Amino acid sequence: MSNDHSENFRTEIAARLFDRLPQDQLRSVLAILDATLPEYEISRRPVEIIPADGIPDVVRYYLASKAVENLSPGTLHIYRLRLIDFFGRVGKAYPDIRANDIRLYLYFYKDQRGCSDAYLDNIRRILSAFFSWLVDNEYLIRNPCATVEKIKHQPPVREPLTSYELEELRWSCQSIREKALVDFLYSTWTSRTSISSPALS
Repeated sequence: MSNDHSENFRTEIAARLFDRLPQDQLRSVLAILDATLPEYEISRRPVEIIPADGIPDVVRYYLASKAVENLSPGTLHIYRLRLIDFFGRVGKAYPDIRANDIRLYLYFYKDQRGCSDAYLDNIRRILSAFFSWLVDNEYLIRNPCATVEKIKHQPPVREPLTSYELEELRWSCQSIREKALVDFLYSTWTSRTSISSPALS
């Protein structure tokens, strides 16, 4: 530990205890610190203060980097809303976020809003991408979201067109070629799902 860090730490402890301990006890505490501190390395951890608008500075930097990567304004807006909601609910600065903070956030989000598992996993992926960016840019050593399990969900089942819907689609075609293309695409899809296609009229 550098002499500057040691002296700063000692001075801060003395300032915090000055009005709480009698002078003789304070001197005893400082004597113990003087004897113990040389055995340790101590450095001040940077603490991020979340601005009044609720957007941590690192979120601004992250969104700016994604804007440079040409993410769509709609995607950037979703990322911004999701990260603001996350930090607002967790109530911690990014260096203090742990995997369990993320798990609890996801649990209460689903419990309160009743969203689907697919939607919830999308939130998890947004958070993981953000924390991965913090690691890549040396704001953090580890991604706290890396150990948060993926949320299992079934992909949505796509229902085939009804005969009426298929006929409407064919009637909207402007040429025989378009009708043939619609029938070909529909037949290709139904052959994979074992559903027979009505004959082209």
